[in-house]
Amino acid sequence: MKIGLRGGHSPNCKGAIGILDEQAEVRKIYNALVPMLQKAGHTIIDCNSKSDNVNGELTEGTNKANENACDMYITIHMNASSGGVGNGTECWLYNGDNDVMNTIADRINSNFAAEGYGNRGRKYSTGLHDLCASSMPAMIIETMFCDNTHDTELYKKIGANGIAEMIASGITGKAVPKKQKVITHCKEVVLKNLKERGSVP
Repeated sequence: MKIGLRGGHSPNCKGAIGILDEQAEVRKIYNALVPMLQKAGHTIIDCNSKSDNVNGELTEGTNKANENACDMYITIHMNASSGGVGNGTECWLYNGDNDVMNTIADRINSNFAAEGYGNRGRKYSTGLHDLCASSMPAMIIETMFCDNTHDTELYKKIGANGIAEMIASGITGKAVPKKQKVITHCKEVVLKNLKERGSVP
């Protein structure tokens, strides 16, 4: 499958800035996600932009996806809310008519929920540029809230690579790799044992 992929916004037209800089972090996720999807056999079209205005970066993204006749267009974002109270993951679609996109959205939301993010579910809009200006099925992934302490602490723990793995799993239908979880768990067990023996202050 040919996938048009974009890390939201542009280095010259920033998105939300809270505890994390949305644009900078979603570009890290993008860079980690590309080789994962390529390894799974997908062709990735770089739909990123360097535009210095919102209309420009949005239009450049959908134009690249349309011009390359992509089968799917996906953009990666981080959300923000007043006072930083919002939290969780949601996936936006044009409508609920595409079963494949619905399934991918549900898998992504579930993968994030398994790591502690709130599952805000599928959302629909016919007015968002990425969804209405693309000639193929499209999805906006709002991975988390960049101004929420809970979400950003999870992100710092999981990392851009771990977030990319959850998205890749949602797209391909393959399970999220468990290696890092095992390593983390073993490390926690070792530290717990050392503390009980008085070897760790």
